[in-house]
Amino acid sequence: MKNAGVSNEVRNMAVKLIKYYCDYQNDHVKHDSEVNPNEIEYIIEQTSIIMKFLIKTKGGTP
Repeated sequence: MKNAGVSNEVRNMAVKLIKYYCDYQNDHVKHDSEVNPNEIEYIIEQTSIIMKFLIKTKGGTP
C-alpha cells in the first residue's frame, strides 16, 4: 500500500481492520460457532469494503 501512495493512517487502519476481522473469526466463528445474527451484515460489508480497497490499491477494478 505504501508503494501505491496510501497514507500511513489509512494503511494502519486497513491492517487493524484485518486484524479485528481475524480476531472476530477466531473468537466467534471458527472456534465457537457463536455468531450474533445482527453482526453478520456488518462483517460482510466491512469485508467487501476492505477487499475493494485492496483491489483498487493494487491497480485492479472490482
